[in-house]
Amino acid sequence: MKNLIAFLGCLLAAAGAVADEAKIRRVVEAALGGVRVDGIQPAPLPGFFEVRFTTREGPQIVYTDADASYILEGSLYDTRAKRNLTEERLRKLSAISFDALPLDLAVKVQRGNGKRVMAMFSDPYCPACRQFEQSSRRWKTSRSTTSCTRSSGRSSPTIPGRCGARRTVPRPGSTSLRGPSRGCPP
Repeated sequence: MKNLIAFLGCLLAAAGAVADEAKIRRVVEAALGGVRVDGIQPAPLPGFFEVRFTTREGPQIVYTDADASYILEGSLYDTRAKRNLTEERLRKLSAISFDALPLDLAVKVQRGNGKRVMAMFSDPYCPACRQFEQSSRRWKTSRSTTSCTRSSGRSSPTIPGRCGARRTVPRPGSTSLRGPSRGCPP
């Protein structure tokens, strides 16, 4: 009998949590201009919930109370551990698994024994990308995978064709590193 009462108590508590989540979702979506809430979970701050949604800038987090009467926007700091909990959570949400990258479509370059592996998304017209490629030549034990991409608005519209041409040459890695970083046309 005690087990049945405990089970019913847990069931009622779970039903209340689902109802609160639906209310939080409805109120936050309306308050934030129709964003689509990706998830809700208890926040590290007692009595508050973390609400996740995605904008053009990427994943975002706000905090709200159980009734969704208040929405807090900003970073949540743990003063004892001196950690920014919001930033850590956003990093975790934004992480991409290395195994999920389309490595079959990339140019592969190996230096030395290739003990270290790096994936690089490079724009042939980006000065920072060219500088990084030049500095990465000094690494003796790395295997890099380069995917040719376009930055929004700063690149030539012919980049996709040029990237495809690089992939079809006999040694695509050599042309990728020889291109704009040495002053040659990409």
